[in-house]
Amino acid sequence: MKKLLYLLLFLSFGATAQPAAMFHSMLRTTTPIPSIYQPETDRYFDSLTANSVSWTTANKLNVDTVVRDIKGLANPSYTTYNIKDSFYTLNPVFGATAYSHSLDLLDATLPKWTFFGSPTHSAANGISFNGTTQYANTNFSIDQSTFPLNNRGSSIYHKNLLSSPTNYYMFGAFSSVVWGQSVNNVQYFVTGFNTISTSPATSVGRFTSINRYSSSDAKLYTNNTFVVTETAAPTNINLTDYVGAINASGAALHYQYDCLFFAHHKALPAAMEAFLYQVVQAYQTRLSRQVP
Repeated sequence: MKKLLYLLLFLSFGATAQPAAMFHSMLRTTTPIPSIYQPETDRYFDSLTANSVSWTTANKLNVDTVVRDIKGLANPSYTTYNIKDSFYTLNPVFGATAYSHSLDLLDATLPKWTFFGSPTHSAANGISFNGTTQYANTNFSIDQSTFPLNNRGSSIYHKNLLSSPTNYYMFGAFSSVVWGQSVNNVQYFVTGFNTISTSPATSVGRFTSINRYSSSDAKLYTNNTFVVTETAAPTNINLTDYVGAINASGAALHYQYDCLFFAHHKALPAAMEAFLYQVVQAYQTRLSRQVP
């Protein structure tokens, strides 16, 4: 076979050509085959590899589907929208290490989250907070004046909620004034922008999303079901959001649950909020995590 290849190269380039040299030159100048993954996915998994986090091709395809979905690329399972530029941060909580659970999928150059109290990290449950000493600092404040005051949102996928909580602070930040109400046996605390919710104890996954559309319209959804509107005017408090607790002017008010996805984003219209729910739900299903 090698002799035949050399003969073909000899006939193609003439008697003076060096077949072996021409062959290797052709190999060097051939255009590389493009990656089958989105560039954000490649950078994310390159960072995992560089930090000795193991993964499989199936894992990478699962995460890449999230990126493709939020870019509005075709998915036969549901209608897609291009909402990629709506995200400030997106943590898929992939893998089973503190490092992989700290990364932003859309900018994986550095770990974004800092963990306190050594929460448990696993592939099946994501980040498990004990409700007393453990939390994550996202090191991101959506309440800074650089972000639109009335175009903000946060979404979390969580499970294994504490059955008898002493408080209801799931994620976010506040300074001094907390607004609260109870609706359908669900307690909410809202601080102008951030809504922190809990529901009756459940072991299955739950997708909670808050979107602020105006100074008097912030809507909370759970599993794509509208729950409540908060009408209090938003304020900038310039505190980084915690997950597994609330950043109360630097002090952590804890809550026990597992976090399997978290994102900061612009306020999403109802149809796009429903779409994000589908994307995250499908992602959790592909990873064999508990879903409704």
